[in-house]
Amino acid sequence: MAQPENLRSISEGSYRARRAYLADHCFLEVPGGGAAPSDPLGAEQWAHLMDLPTDVLLRTTDYLGSMLDDMQTQAYTWLCSIPIEPSAAPFVFDALIDAHDEFKAAPFIAAHGLYRQATAALRNALEVMAHAVRFAVRSDQQGFDNWRNGSGDPPKLGNSVDLIA
Repeated sequence: MAQPENLRSISEGSYRARRAYLADHCFLEVPGGGAAPSDPLGAEQWAHLMDLPTDVLLRTTDYLGSMLDDMQTQAYTWLCSIPIEPSAAPFVFDALIDAHDEFKAAPFIAAHGLYRQATAALRNALEVMAHAVRFAVRSDQQGFDNWRNGSGDPPKLGNSVDLIA
């Protein structure tokens, strides 16, 4: 756990120092059903989990805030481009949603210093879209269904890219 002598207060953007639960009305269902916590993580383990990533997040947002803002904006733009009706984007609708999840996760993960994992999230978005387009271009419903339900061999990115071309 960080000792007081190892801490420096935040001077810019003190809003970043505050932590709180979101109010129950912010959720469709209240996590934990609104009950009091029953198994909280201990202070030492909390510190191991939070101190370094929090420091990295603060430093990253001190100097790369515009870039992170742009990444969040791009993820939102992607979400806005997804049609409301799945039938409007056969084969690719679920992949569009999956890719959006990765576009939301990558900046969060990178901002906390886990750069390889953030890059892997972007790779996941690329792969899921390539595979979905592969099946759409070929109108391969059986292959698509097998891929989405995890049966059979998973497609390889290179093969999907080649088949799209």
